[in-house]
Amino acid sequence: MGVAEISADVVRDVPGPLVDAVNAVSERTGVKARIADDGVGVILETIRGSDVVVSDLKLDVQPGQLAGYARDLDESGAPKSDIHTLLPVAYSNANVLEGIQATTGHMAVQRATAGSLAAAVDSQAEALEFRSIQIEKAVAGLEDLDIAAAVTRLQELLLS
Repeated sequence: MGVAEISADVVRDVPGPLVDAVNAVSERTGVKARIADDGVGVILETIRGSDVVVSDLKLDVQPGQLAGYARDLDESGAPKSDIHTLLPVAYSNANVLEGIQATTGHMAVQRATAGSLAAAVDSQAEALEFRSIQIEKAVAGLEDLDIAAAVTRLQELLLS
């Protein structure tokens, strides 16, 4: 039959607005809604007995919450299938895998950055050690210097 976009503000355990929204377009879609016997669920039925297809379901739920459940029913209303859990798109396999891949990529970049920083630290440590040895040699040379002999030698060089 037809296709329609339905929007409804649904509060937990209050399915009335969703039922009203579905029924408002039932002549175009061939789908009618009614509140389940438990007063909480919504049952979708086709006018002509064809399958009901729900697609692009956008649910505004809090992180970590399930959006709801769905189940196929036979003509008498008895369950025909197992319960299907409705999850927000963010919890789809593709989105979860994409998140894991992004995290793995981020970790690889951070490890590479940490490795390059460690290499720079090692290089600077080697340079400081080399400079320290040079300073120690210069200080040792100054400590061993006979000042009187150095002044005499300097005067000889200046006069010649």
